[in-house]
Amino acid sequence: MEEVSGIGGIEEVKYYNDIVQKLLSIANFIRLLGLVVIAILVFLSIFIIGNTIKLTVAARKREINIMKYVGATNWFIRWPFFIEGMVLGLLGAILSLAIVYFGYSYIYNAVSNQIYMLLTTYIVPMNAIIKDMMVIFAVLGMGIGALGSILSMRKYLKV
Repeated sequence: MEEVSGIGGIEEVKYYNDIVQKLLSIANFIRLLGLVVIAILVFLSIFIIGNTIKLTVAARKREINIMKYVGATNWFIRWPFFIEGMVLGLLGAILSLAIVYFGYSYIYNAVSNQIYMLLTTYIVPMNAIIKDMMVIFAVLGMGIGALGSILSMRKYLKV
C-alpha cells in the first residue's frame, strides 16, 4: 500500500483489509464445503454402483457358476460387470451434466446483466465451458462407476 501511495498523482489509497480477509475466508469456506460435498457424493455414487453390481451378481449367480464350470476365466466373468459399472457412471455423469447445464444457463440468463452492472465483470457463458465439462464429467463418471464395480466385484464375486 505504501508503494502505491508513493506514485505521483495518487492522493489517497483505501485498502479495506478486513473486508478482503472476510471475503477470502468466505471463499475458502465455500471451497472446502464444495470439496466435502463432492467427496460425499463420490462415496455415495460408489456405494450405489457397488450395490447395483452386487444385485446383478446375485441375479446371475447361476450363469456365473455355469461359466466357471465350462472354464471361463475370472476376467471373462468380471468384464460385463465392469462395463455395467462404467455405463452406470456415464449415465450418472450425463444426468448431472444436464442438471448443471440447465441450472447454470438459467442462473446466467437471470443475473448476467445485473451482475455485469454491479461488478463490471462478466460471467463465463455455458457455451464456453460445456465441452470441457462434458469430458470431465464423462471421465469422472466412468471412473467412479469402474471403481464401484471393481470394489463390489472383489467383495461379492468370488471367482
